Amino acid sequence: NQLLVTYHLVPMKRQTFTIEPRITNSNSILGIMGSVNYSNKNLFRGAQKLKISFIGGFESQPRIVDTEAGSDDQNKAWNLNTFEWGPSIELIFPKLVPMTAKIQATSSKRAYPSTVFDLTVNFQKRYEFSRRLAHFSYEWNFKQDKTQEWKLKWVNFNFVKLDKEPFFEQKLIELNDPFLMNSYSDHFSLYNQLDYHYTNQFSN
Repeated sequence: NQLLVTYHLVPMKRQTFTIEPRITNSNSILGIMGSVNYSNKNLFRGAQKLKISFIGGFESQPRIVDTEAGSDDQNKAWNLNTFEWGPSIELIFPKLVPMTAKIQATSSKRAYPSTVFDLTVNFQKRYEFSRRLAHFSYEWNFKQDKTQEWKLKWVNFNFVKLDKEPFFEQKLIELNDPFLMNSYSDHFSLYNQLDYHYTNQFSN
């Protein structure tokens, strides 16, 4: 009535470099993308995880609105007319930061608490406009029990800056479509967010 269990542990590499090329074809939209990634699974010798990525590539995107007749090459379905690139940094702590050591000691490790800092910068150049995007978030994650999980985003910051081509800006004015004009304008948002997730998959 006994079982002898033996665990064989193999340490993971602390630092890794990866290259991820991708070719996509969705609804006749061709994309050639790639990313270079660096990760460190024990940055400050406390199981902190750091991931730095640089993503770039080209896509074949359709026109947003009909414009005046131009050169034929602008209307080719497979023309790679959109260039996008940008870095991202993600830092994960296996605890709630900031939090006093006394409170950390009283919290259950089964809650698997974590703090995530995420920063992304993106640049996109296409036929109609150039776009610059910045995103930053600071969040806490922890489990209440086997079935309940919480995610609290203390900071969720987004900034979008568009430099529209004159013909595209004029076309938006002529269409006078509030949805299009709002979609292709500068944006700034700063908000908090609380997510609650429940699953009965592990309730038994």
